Amino acid sequence: MSFEEMMLGRDANVFADFFIDKLTESELILDCGCGEGAISAGLVQYVPSGSIVGIDLEIEEFQPVSTYLKEKQISNLNFAGASILELPFPSNSFSACLCHSSIETLPDPVEALKKISRVLRPGGLFGIAAVEYEGLLIAGEQEVLLRKFYEVREALWRLEGIANPRMGKHLRKLLHLAGFEEVEAHARYISHGSKEEIGYFGNDRAANCESPWYVENALAHKLVTREEFKEIQAAWQRWAEAPDSFVAFTWCRALGWKPK
Repeated sequence: MSFEEMMLGRDANVFADFFIDKLTESELILDCGCGEGAISAGLVQYVPSGSIVGIDLEIEEFQPVSTYLKEKQISNLNFAGASILELPFPSNSFSACLCHSSIETLPDPVEALKKISRVLRPGGLFGIAAVEYEGLLIAGEQEVLLRKFYEVREALWRLEGIANPRMGKHLRKLLHLAGFEEVEAHARYISHGSKEEIGYFGNDRAANCESPWYVENALAHKLVTREEFKEIQAAWQRWAEAPDSFVAFTWCRALGWKPK
């Protein structure tokens, strides 16, 4: 998959529209837990006289986006390997910050939000988004098996301390506890319902059923048997080709401002 294809799958106009609406052209933005940088790269066009810094622990993921930036001659987006809990920036460095799909992976979300607030300027904008598994919609044959995939994933994430995929609905509370003001929250469904989207999504989930880490840890915790994994994988493969397949996730998002 090319980086531009990756950007289509994580389109900033879809995943960060609530944040983009509040930006000015000269913002200095920190993208916390940016992953491969697809959303960060999508934000560039909205801050032509500003700049963006994306941080993540997995710095090897920055290679594709670095190549993309060089090819497109984009100079106002940079990346650094860093933890949200130990941000290597002076206080009051950024005018805006985005934290997408990261807060649910941290053991103490409020403390992490306070760390982010430190590097924001007084009056600075903070945008946050997290998936909410309570709102998962799935249609298609063998729905029980398809949902079993997510039941196993959620249980494994919790047991291994990786993520809490039901934190989204609490974002407004978390921002208030961290000291942000004028907090507003809402939710949006992000759907996969075209032939191309269904094919990619279903086959990707089928491939997850062969991921060594996922399979071996799920088996070790006795969340599923190897035979059940094969059944779940086959169900996703059939789902990827079926004309009646559909899936949608609830993404909860919130905005807040650092007190002036």
